[in-house]
Amino acid sequence: MLNDIFGIVDISVGLAWLLIILIVAYIKKSQYGDQPHYKFYMPNVWYKLTFAFIFTLIYVFYYGGGDTTAYWDGAVNLNKLFWDNPIHYVEELFTTPEMGLQFERFNLRTGYPPSWIYREPESWFVSKLFSLFTFFTFNSYLATTFIISYIASLASWRLFELVISFNFIPTHIAAIFTLFIPTVNIWCNGISKDTLILISLLFVIYQFFGFFDQKRKVGLYGIAVLIVYSFILFHLRPFMIIAILPPLFMAFGTGIIRRNSDSVVLIATFRILIMIIGLFAIFLFFQTKDSLGSLNPEAYLEEAAIIQQDFAQNVHYTGKRYDLGITEVNSAEMIKAIPAAIIAAFYRPFIWESSSVFLVLSGVESVILLWLTFKFLFAGGGLFKNLNRIGKNEFLTFSIIFVLLFGFSVGFTSILFGVLVRFKAPILPFLAIVLYPKKPSKNLPQDDFGQ
Repeated sequence: MLNDIFGIVDISVGLAWLLIILIVAYIKKSQYGDQPHYKFYMPNVWYKLTFAFIFTLIYVFYYGGGDTTAYWDGAVNLNKLFWDNPIHYVEELFTTPEMGLQFERFNLRTGYPPSWIYREPESWFVSKLFSLFTFFTFNSYLATTFIISYIASLASWRLFELVISFNFIPTHIAAIFTLFIPTVNIWCNGISKDTLILISLLFVIYQFFGFFDQKRKVGLYGIAVLIVYSFILFHLRPFMIIAILPPLFMAFGTGIIRRNSDSVVLIATFRILIMIIGLFAIFLFFQTKDSLGSLNPEAYLEEAAIIQQDFAQNVHYTGKRYDLGITEVNSAEMIKAIPAAIIAAFYRPFIWESSSVFLVLSGVESVILLWLTFKFLFAGGGLFKNLNRIGKNEFLTFSIIFVLLFGFSVGFTSILFGVLVRFKAPILPFLAIVLYPKKPSKNLPQDDFGQ
């Protein structure tokens, strides 16, 4: 594996693509260099590329392989399958994997994909996506790593621009939270499922908010981006769709009412109406569960319970664990576990629970989040004033609902700290932004992008 990843051809192609990426990035920076917030553009690109390389070193030398190299092996096998039998390659792209077909379509010329990747549709879907990169990276692991890292930098940049457009926190704070959180850049980088999930999530959110931004028109390209990344999210983590739609609906509805009326009564009435509609939608959701497939709520809860028990009891999963106090998995126990699960997703591992360098880094971030939480509760006018501030801003309204929904899912299912720090990474930028206690001020510096 080392000979393939760090062979002469792989390194040469990787360096060539790194040069291409940097040229493209510098050209874009020069085109928009007159905008003040673009001073963070190249640092963001370099930061992502550096952490992508660190991510590679961690998995290859520290873990001795793992998910990322298995995804890459599967992608290379698919590339070879294309040249061996294009029809079989297309069939693999658009069908659900079946173990019997693995040995019918693949052979000694193509190599056989890792069986544990092939038999899991979500993981095999990751290999399918990365196989598309292999055609212009000549099966170079490093080149693919750098390309996906640059795409990740563009996704996080979109989030950064979206946040500063609302002008509720200073630009440099927004940059730290959206571009430079270390664990997000370590675990949501390179060739991994988590990278694809974060990229898709950020682009979907950015495009959704574009529909309600008078300064930004979402054309056919934006709609296509929204559809493609929603499709990826649906196949990789269906619950993400559930986790972002309700907060988006609440945020946009509140924003529309607020833009057209300053009436507190009207806004409160709208929120009550949203709650009624939401309860009715939940009722319909459960009544039509048989036709929802991957979005079936009962199926999701059952899957979450299975994953939770697997991580909690399977001796093959090593590493420190945390306990939610669940004696058995049922609806009542899951409801009882909500506070502990959310706390785990937001703040754990605590610094004293960290048993490795990577967990220590996450523990330090947790200390910062705890400090921000204290400030949220007692600074800037206190809890109620900060909640009122959140209620007046569409993005903050979306963020707080999203981190609570997704935080519970992550905290409940992870159980292992090593898994938790990876799964919770997508919510960290949104959580930090929500907790930042800066009061909205007309004196905040306006960027050209700002509204």
